[in-house]
Amino acid sequence: MICSSSSTQPSNPLSGIGEPYAYDTSLRIGAKLNRFPTKVYLHAGARVGPKALGLDTTVATVKVSAFPRELRILEPHEPEDVLCIFKDELKAAREKLMVPP
Repeated sequence: MICSSSSTQPSNPLSGIGEPYAYDTSLRIGAKLNRFPTKVYLHAGARVGPKALGLDTTVATVKVSAFPRELRILEPHEPEDVLCIFKDELKAAREKLMVPP
C-alpha cells in the first residue's frame, strides 16, 4: 500500500522516488526472498498514526513492543498498513480526547 504525507526524514537518494515507494518496493523484494522487517518503519503516512498514539516519530523505526496490545499481535510490516490506513481516524480520536501529541 502506498500512502502519502509530509516527511521529516532525509530525502530518498533516488531523485523523484518517495519514501512510500522505496518502502513498498523493499517490502516486496524482501517478501520474495522470505525476509521481513523486524521493526515498524515510520515513513510518510505511517508516521501520523504513531504520533497520534503518543509514540516518538522522529525516529525511522519503532519496536512492535512500543505499540498498543492490539497492534503487537501483528507482524512488523502489518502495523505500517494499519497506521497508514487509519491515520486520520487516529489523529481525530486523539484530538477528540484533547490529548497533546
